[in-house]
Amino acid sequence: MGMNRSEFLGIKLIDLSDDTTVSAAGGTDTQTLQPPKGQIYQIIQFDIEIPDPVGSTANNHKFNVKYQNMTDGDITFCNSNTGSDIKWNAYGWIGTTEVPGSDNEQFDLIHGGQIWASYDQPVDFVYVNLTDADQTGTRRLEIMVKVWKDAF
Repeated sequence: MGMNRSEFLGIKLIDLSDDTTVSAAGGTDTQTLQPPKGQIYQIIQFDIEIPDPVGSTANNHKFNVKYQNMTDGDITFCNSNTGSDIKWNAYGWIGTTEVPGSDNEQFDLIHGGQIWASYDQPVDFVYVNLTDADQTGTRRLEIMVKVWKDAF
């Protein structure tokens, strides 16, 4: 009996950048990475740049990557105090005040290809603005994925 095998289909850059205003004091904005049925995405890198809300003077803003259908599906996140941007690039989180685990652990998680998304199990990228000013800037979110044929 043959075993079902996934087939590598290529590498794709997905741009989920958004410039919707996110209200002060708890507004959220969620971008979802959900491949079409029959495909699986393996995240190999993302590029995130979220400017500090202009005019903010108190509290923080945060960014979370999580599995949508899990109760506690946090994969990675960062909090950044007012006055600081939130960034992730090829070297990990930059300009943040809190990151779970070490930079090396975060780097290995992303660059080790350990985050997968399917149609039934998408990955959410969630921005939460807890500062005292609306977030009106563009939140850049570019995701590089390996695309696989879903063998299930």
